[in-house]
Amino acid sequence: MDTFPRLARLPVHRGAAAARSACVVGELISESAGSSSLRVSYSAEATAWAVVDRRPTSLVVNGAASALVAVADPSGGYTVRLPSGDHEVKLSF
Repeated sequence: MDTFPRLARLPVHRGAAAARSACVVGELISESAGSSSLRVSYSAEATAWAVVDRRPTSLVVNGAASALVAVADPSGGYTVRLPSGDHEVKLSF
């Protein structure tokens, strides 16, 4: 197993209504995006990070509401801190 987290790039969904993500640092298992949310399953040995192009309004981790920490990225978008471990998350916009 790699000792460093892998950078997984998610596809960029076109269209103004689609939620988009630039990348997730961790082992990406699956992802899906809709007009107002992004769902990601991942595994990370340390804190994971997601970079999205819109400010998220909520974060759900493994079906439970979680504290959302979204920091404006100077190069555009927002960086969201995600917990380490194996998780399914949903970011709503």
